[in-house]
Amino acid sequence: LNSVAVTCSDTLASACCMDKAMSKRLFESLLLNVLPYEVVSKDEFESDKDKTISRIEELIDYPLIVKPACQGSSIGIEVAKCREELDFALQVAAKFDKKIVVEHKLDDFVEVNCAAYSKDGQIVISDTEQPCCASDFLTFSDKYSGGKMSACEHIVPAKIGSLELIVKANTKRLYEELGLSGVVRVDYLVDTKRNKAYVNEINTIPGSMAFYLFKGVGVSFQNLISDIIEDAILRKSKAIKPSVFKSDVLKNFTGGSKLVK
Repeated sequence: LNSVAVTCSDTLASACCMDKAMSKRLFESLLLNVLPYEVVSKDEFESDKDKTISRIEELIDYPLIVKPACQGSSIGIEVAKCREELDFALQVAAKFDKKIVVEHKLDDFVEVNCAAYSKDGQIVISDTEQPCCASDFLTFSDKYSGGKMSACEHIVPAKIGSLELIVKANTKRLYEELGLSGVVRVDYLVDTKRNKAYVNEINTIPGSMAFYLFKGVGVSFQNLISDIIEDAILRKSKAIKPSVFKSDVLKNFTGGSKLVK
């Protein structure tokens, strides 16, 4: 807008990543691992709670994690281990969004993050990270209250063995296929029992620009900022400029008899 270069993804890519239901469908279309999930509308749930809950129970095993589709920072997310908890979790999520994502929650897993950005037409992939916190998932409080995130241990690179190569390859592929720009961070859930990595979500504006993940690949914070600014200016210079297509096709349009008074 206003001919200003921007250092993040465009509107379409950002919106698709913000919408957890849409992004999961995109991950599936790329044949990437995604945990079993269902999308529920607020109207569907509120019009017939029992039917909606029964449908979910038939399709996905407990425990479940329930999320508003287009919220961030873990707002409105609840874990459900039984029918009563699922009912409550859906009520909470429905207060934040008209679309709700319900997915199976792994019991034995680790969270793994991997970031990427574009430089000189090449995609730079960061180290992997394994945040270790006491909660079942990183809550809003974990992320923003009382320095809990700074107290949370971060293992860099993540201790996931050969899966690290898969995580990095998938991060690069997602960056390319979804047409992402600037710094993004892809979050994964690694099933430690089955040694399998699932794509969870993509953050198109990650906290602190995920700069600390690039230290291990030789990119300082100053260089990271310079790189994404230069890339934004380059993308802006290559953008298709608006043009006028002249035509007389509507010159004699009257709107038909119904519009003529």
